Parts: sequence; structure tokens; C-alpha cells
Amino acid sequence: MDVGRDDPCCCRQHCVGGLHHGMCRDRWLDNFHFHDVLCVRRADVQTQRRPSSHKSGRRYHVQGHTRPHEGHSVLSVRRGGVHESVSRPCPRSSRSIGQPRSCVMHAPWVSYSTRLPRSWLLVHWSPSMTAFDRHQPTRHPLAALGLLALSVWLLSAVAVALGIMLGNEFIPPVNHPNSEKTRTCVLANWDGVFYANIVNEGYSYDVQARSNVAFFPLFPLLARTLHELFGLSAEWSLVLVSNIAFVGVLAVLAAYAEDKDKLRDFPSWVIVSLAVSPLSLFFRAAYSESLFLLLVVLMMYGIRRNWSLVLIALLCGLCTAARPVGVAAVPVFALHAMRCLVPISLFNVLRGLVLLVISTSGIVAFMMYLHYEFSDSLAFAKTQDNWAVRQDATVVEQIGHAIALRPLTSIYDPTSEVHWTRRARSDVAVFNLEFVTPLVFLASIALVVLGAFRRWLSLSEVLLAIGLLGIPYFLHSYRMSMLGHSRFALVAFPCFLVIGHLLRDVPGPLAALLIGISAVLLAIYSALFAAWYPIV
Repeated sequence: MDVGRDDPCCCRQHCVGGLHHGMCRDRWLDNFHFHDVLCVRRADVQTQRRPSSHKSGRRYHVQGHTRPHEGHSVLSVRRGGVHESVSRPCPRSSRSIGQPRSCVMHAPWVSYSTRLPRSWLLVHWSPSMTAFDRHQPTRHPLAALGLLALSVWLLSAVAVALGIMLGNEFIPPVNHPNSEKTRTCVLANWDGVFYANIVNEGYSYDVQARSNVAFFPLFPLLARTLHELFGLSAEWSLVLVSNIAFVGVLAVLAAYAEDKDKLRDFPSWVIVSLAVSPLSLFFRAAYSESLFLLLVVLMMYGIRRNWSLVLIALLCGLCTAARPVGVAAVPVFALHAMRCLVPISLFNVLRGLVLLVISTSGIVAFMMYLHYEFSDSLAFAKTQDNWAVRQDATVVEQIGHAIALRPLTSIYDPTSEVHWTRRARSDVAVFNLEFVTPLVFLASIALVVLGAFRRWLSLSEVLLAIGLLGIPYFLHSYRMSMLGHSRFALVAFPCFLVIGHLLRDVPGPLAALLIGISAVLLAIYSALFAAWYPIV
């Protein structure tokens, strides 16, 4: 382990042709897969903590599951930023004469980006990898993940379709002013009416009324494209975009989950839990949740695979063009950019500023349009007051009430004007989102805390979940009386990564029972949504 840099590799017997450190070539380094084996001298692994002194190497990604193996680390590797586990040296006294030296190496996970000189790496494909990772299945091709996503989407769509049919047949519809507008497409109820209005007539703004400028432009823009190209109605164009995006969400999330943790069946549990969650009907309705979640997962997948910073910044900018809460993705991208733009120099600082502008380009462009069209760049925020249940709270007061948990406790306070029974459409609490929403929000927070404590979630995932849950809670929960917060929690996909771990670890029959209960609730909520009950 203490050989010189020009000495032969310490693991010659496991390397193809007994390659030396200086014999690694691009043909080896450019064709890695996740199960390739990387033999690195331990001293070199430890010096990876100083990225500023290694500027000439190529960027690689090392997933550092270290295992006992002949006195050196066995790590999975792929191209991208480095993620590795720094290990203690194996004691030379831990072996008898003639026996190979091995030890179990323990170290905290270290996640950062750096550049490794190619002369440090000795890479090969080793059949012996199966001796250490037999419990880890082979990486699925993208086609298989796409087929899995499509199958899960079809099976979960059965619950939604069944619920809509039963709702139309047995549930008397609520008398709503816009109920006639969506008679031909019940999946375009509630917010779908505003999105369809944008597709047909464009944006409009009335200071004294609920205006469609509250809805960001990317989703209706894509629907308008389908509307113009194929002659579909605005409602069905919106639903089609939403469902196509949701299939993409399931496929990319499966790839992300498999890349993150290759535990057996983990990707399947993650996407199944998302697809049959009781409120996943919004991923199929004329809502922007599925498109927004697709962009968020793509951005996180790009960060994990170390895509080009410009491409990741563009995805982040599209997130801010899909929903206002898309700004929660900006700190996550900024954290990744800071890890990559090392060492600190004037060029990297200027590059980082340009990338930051790109990452916020969606919301900035929309504000510029609102300023040009309506002379008010904040019209999307001001019109939210027309939906507010409480009109007399400033932003500072809302934050104070949120810290005191009043938005949550007032829902269950019988003396409160926003008690869930005062506006209830259903006498059964579990079927009324006025009652359920605070519980869903608290459950989402608990899942994020559990994932962070168990180290199932990375720092970027925790930061993203905090932003997606915290921004609407601190800015809107009090005056909106938690309206829509169960739907807002739906796009915090790190919660479903934690659920995937939990479902994988519980007994199979119990997991199947939980999935079945969730599917039944999905069908019930779909029926209520189709009948214009306030499932929003």
C-alpha cells in the first residue's frame, strides 16, 4: 500500500494484463459502467481531498462502497464528479504468512467533485466483483426502465379511470360555476380551467379577481403546441402533456433510484409508491405537477451523473418556468456548481454568475413578460391574494404564524374560522383534504428527517425537499389555510425515495397491503375530483 507512484499496481493479480499506473488510456476510462472495479492506492484516495492541486486530470465518478479485498479498496466507478469513501489502512498484522491481507474498511461518506490524474487510476473489468456484490442486481438498460415505468403508469391509471367512472355514476356533482366547461374532460377540473383559458386566449390580469397570471407558462405553452399541431381541445392537450410527462417522471426516477442505491427492487418500490399515492391523480390531470417533477428529477439525475453545468442550469431554469416553487431548485444547483467550479478564480466566478442567471431564467423571463404586458412584474404573486382565506396578514406575519405552527393547528381547532368541518364537503375525514392536508405535510417532513437521519438522502436531496416544502408553507400556508399543500408535497420526490426504502424492508404482504390501500384512496379521490369536490 505504500508503493511509489511508478511502482506496479498493488492489485496486479486482479488487473487485466497486470497494467501499471502509467498505462491507463482513454479507451479504458471512457467506457466505464457502474460495476467496473477501480484499484486506487489508499494514499492517493486520501489526497483527493485537495482538488485545487490536481487540475489536469479527467473528471470521474467513484461510488465508494469499500469492501475487504486484498488490502486495497474495491469501488464502483463511472464518469462524473467523485463520490468515494475514504478508508483506514489495513493493518499488516491482520494476516498470517501466506494469506492475503484483508480488512473491513469503515469511513464516513464524502461527497465532492475533483479531478483525478489518469496516472492514479488502474481500471479493469473484474469478474470477481460478483464475489463482493452478489446482492446487487445488474444495472437495467434504459429500455427496461422505460417499460417498467409504462407498466406502472398503466396499472395505476386503472385506479384513476375506475374512480372517475364510479364518481360520474354514483356521486352527485357539486354545483360549481365552471362545471360545464369541463364536462367533456373531467381531468381538467379546478386549475385545469385556468390552464385551458391560457391555451385558448392567453394571459389576462384583473387586480380584483382571480387571474390566470398565477399559473406559470411552460405547461400551457407545451399544451398550446399540441393544440395547434393536432387540433386537440385545450383540455385534452393539457391532459396529454401531463400524462406524457408523468411517464417520463417514472422512467427517470427509476433510473435515478437505481443509480443512487442498487438494492434489489428499490427502483420499483419508489415509482410504485409515487404512482399509486392517493393524490397522484394530479399527475394525470390538467395540472403542471408532472411536468415540474420531470424537470426536477432530470436536474437531480444530471447532477448525480455530472452532466454539463450549462445543461443542468437550463433544466433548473425550466423548473422556474413551470412553477414558482421551482426556485427551490436554484440552491441545489448552486451547491453543485460550487463543488465543480474549483479552484476559485476570476473565470470560475464569472462562469458561476452566468450559470446562476441561466438557472433563474424561467421566472425572470415570465416577470419580464408580465411587466411588458401588464406593467406589473409581480402580478403572479399579487393575484394569489384573491384565493386567500385570510386577507389581513402581511408576509412577515405569515412567516411568524408559520413558525408558530398556526396554519396546522387552526385546521383542527373547533373555535377557528378555518376548522375543517366549516367548509367540509364530506363528513368522512379521510375523504376530505381539509382534514388530510396537514397530516400529509407533517408526514412529508417526517420522511425527509428520517431519510437524512438514516443517510438515505443526500445533502442535495434534503435541501431540495426543504425548499419544495418550506417555500409554500412559510409564504402561503396561513392565508391559504393550507390549501393545496398536500399537492405541493407531492413533488418533493425525496420523500418517495424514503418510502421505497421502507417498503423494501417490510414484509411483502404488508407492503402489498399498503400499496392496495393507497390505490383504493387514489380511486376515491379521483371520483371526488371528477365530481368537483375540493380535492385541490
